[in-house]
Amino acid sequence: MRISEFCKTFQVSHQAVYAKIKKYAAELEGHISKDKGNVTDLDPFAVNLLKPKKASYKALDERNYYLFKKNKEIVSENESIRAERDELASKKSDYEAVIEYLKKENKEYAEVRKSFEVLNFIHSKHIHSLDDMRACLAAANRKEDIAMHRYFRIANKKEQLKTLDYLGDEYARLLKTENRDEAQQKRLEKLHWQLMISGGIGGWDTHMENWLPKLKDKLHNDLRQLDSFAAEMGRASKERTNAETALAYLEDFLKSDYDRIREQEQLRIQIENYHNGLEPQEDGTYKAESEPTAERNAEFAYLDMREEQRRRAEGQRRRDQRQREMRSRSRSGYCR
Repeated sequence: MRISEFCKTFQVSHQAVYAKIKKYAAELEGHISKDKGNVTDLDPFAVNLLKPKKASYKALDERNYYLFKKNKEIVSENESIRAERDELASKKSDYEAVIEYLKKENKEYAEVRKSFEVLNFIHSKHIHSLDDMRACLAAANRKEDIAMHRYFRIANKKEQLKTLDYLGDEYARLLKTENRDEAQQKRLEKLHWQLMISGGIGGWDTHMENWLPKLKDKLHNDLRQLDSFAAEMGRASKERTNAETALAYLEDFLKSDYDRIREQEQLRIQIENYHNGLEPQEDGTYKAESEPTAERNAEFAYLDMREEQRRRAEGQRRRDQRQREMRSRSRSGYCR
């Protein structure tokens, strides 16, 4: 606080303030400073020490009036902030309504676009019945299997190349060694089978000149096709997905109202019987089970989990089968 502001606030003269500053010079050391304009400033400690101990009624009135005006300004500012907050809340509700409307419109657009894509796919494939659609899906599955087989067959050559880089030189050196001892012969046989399984030497003449660099060059050339095979596999997967979507769309579209009503009625009966503790039997009837609903729910959850595990295992089995087929095709006679 400046000296002039201090005098005005506490209704004292400059002479009285400077006299007190001189009197309490030791206590005020470090609490009085000057700014760039050489104006004296008092910190809170100095203000508290120098202010009059007994303020006059006039000073108190002026101080109270000052506080009253400050309070009025704060109240007015709070009212403005509250009005602005209410306006923002109103705008937010409007924005939320717009967002919900856009979500609805976007959902409808997505459904229309999906129907358009499905109908376009059906027209482009000349589909005239559900049997045609199922045949198209079967063809798409076969095409995807072939594309995946090509891709993984080429991708496997990466591992073959790594194995050749690691074991090929030693194998080539032992092949050239005449009068091999028993340990060298056993090592040669072990390397041979390792390279037959994962090194790509099956069907390759390992007795011709520079067979190892030539085989590596062939593997490098084959790997250049990996990107094109990956793109082919992606197109085949997309076509298979489109065929599955189109088949589901057609099956639902061709259902009659009677079929839908019958499905809903069967579902309603099944739900009612389920909550009454009745389980569907193979002959289409329902039978009371002793297990409570919670245990049956847990059993259903377990069955769902087992079905998901079965589906994943089936996918892994198909991938392993492709790997075994590729390895079996790469095997040929052993060259000593």
